[in-house]
Amino acid sequence: MGLAGQIVSVVAMALVVLSFQMKSNKTLLVVQMLANLLFATSYFLLGVYTAAIVNLIAMLRSLALYFWADKKSVILLITVELIFVVASVLTYAGIPTILVCVASLVDTYSMWKNDGKLI
Repeated sequence: MGLAGQIVSVVAMALVVLSFQMKSNKTLLVVQMLANLLFATSYFLLGVYTAAIVNLIAMLRSLALYFWADKKSVILLITVELIFVVASVLTYAGIPTILVCVASLVDTYSMWKNDGKLI
């Protein structure tokens, strides 16, 4: 499963790089949703469950931002941030879990701002 997980990660990373070339935020979010799904699959294959769950949450976050970008509210931001924290606590595996959680919180805030320069 290790090689398959690594191959899927390479494809996901290519999509992430490609996503930043998109002209619209909606297209960026769609490509990143697909990348998050692939990363989640990769991490499940590699047995890194915290990262897999965080990527699934990130995919759902992108989906929510896709549909409610013009209606974004502080409640949506706080809800998604709390979900990341709870998932990280439930799957805690040391310092890497904290780093993944903090990165996810910062990423969520920058995406919520809907400012391409921040993303």
